[in-house]
Amino acid sequence: DLLVRRHCNGLLVVSLAPTHPLLQPPAKRVASVAWRESVEHEEARGKRCKGGAALGAKTQLADVTLA
Repeated sequence: DLLVRRHCNGLLVVSLAPTHPLLQPPAKRVASVAWRESVEHEEARGKRCKGGAALGAKTQLADVTLA
């Protein structure tokens, strides 16, 4: 379950939805997050966000390790 929030300037922030299993009481805790190299160094610049990563529904952004 994901939650996508959109700022008035068009910025999208992706987070876990309150119903996601990792946010429920018996869930394991996140130990580390390693960003994928394909998106780690991407940086959008300017009014039209040139240079930003093109993301799709199945794009993997990071690898998460649970403790």
